[in-house]
Amino acid sequence: MQPTLEHITVGKSSLCCFPTIVHEISFFWHVHAAYELTIIRGGTGQRFVGDSIEEYDDDELVLLGPNIPHAWTGSSGTQSPFDIYCVQCTEDWYTKHLATLPECRDITHLFARSQRGLVFSSEMAARIRPLLTDMQTGDHFYQLVRFLEILHILAADTQARQLLPQYYHAPEHVTSKQNLINEICAHIIEHHHKRLDQKTIAAYFHMSTSSFSHFFKRHLGCTFIDHLRNLRIASACTLLSDTTIPITNICHRVGFRSQTNFNRCFTIKKGCTPRQFRKNYIEAAQQ
Repeated sequence: MQPTLEHITVGKSSLCCFPTIVHEISFFWHVHAAYELTIIRGGTGQRFVGDSIEEYDDDELVLLGPNIPHAWTGSSGTQSPFDIYCVQCTEDWYTKHLATLPECRDITHLFARSQRGLVFSSEMAARIRPLLTDMQTGDHFYQLVRFLEILHILAADTQARQLLPQYYHAPEHVTSKQNLINEICAHIIEHHHKRLDQKTIAAYFHMSTSSFSHFFKRHLGCTFIDHLRNLRIASACTLLSDTTIPITNICHRVGFRSQTNFNRCFTIKKGCTPRQFRKNYIEAAQQ
């Protein structure tokens, strides 16, 4: 999927900081030449970073390097709205200033790791949240000092998990088909748990199956089947960890028609069976 290229303007500050409060996060696939730290609280949804698709819970904290396509979706329902805070610094500013300071070696290493995307634990998010909130109370100098403090803390977190493999290469930035791309992805997200095949969705968007297949792979970097399978496995992970629904029921609820195929695809993607995944989650929660 070719993302919308977003231009970052920082003005008189080294940083671009903006809080957002919404009841629903709509899919918007975009990319920019900036490092971005995002924290989300108030609900659950799905995170799309490069070719990674995962469910997220309350207190989502992610650091992304430049030129990584990304999007979030989510709905707070009847709960409180999503509370989102985002901080961006341009790649040019980091390279010319921050990366030249010996005192910032740990941050330089952190930013290098963020080139594959980093997701932090909910405990780390809870620790960082008040610091990000406090950033909003000061002037540009105060925001910069606070941001460096936050980066210093994150740099020491050895438990942060990379989202993308070493072999990942971001697609080129093309925006002419962005509306169609967003509509297709939103449609797949909404209906991924149903019986959905390439021929049907191609017809829905008035395309031949062959044209849709080439279009989808060119813009997303993977096949429609791979994308749909990743969405279903991400949904299965949420049900396995958050509910006691039998695995057989989960298999069909997320869109798999065969228990055998579900187990095989899940094991390939997650490195363990659905049963072992649930067992691991329960054991970790009891510690």
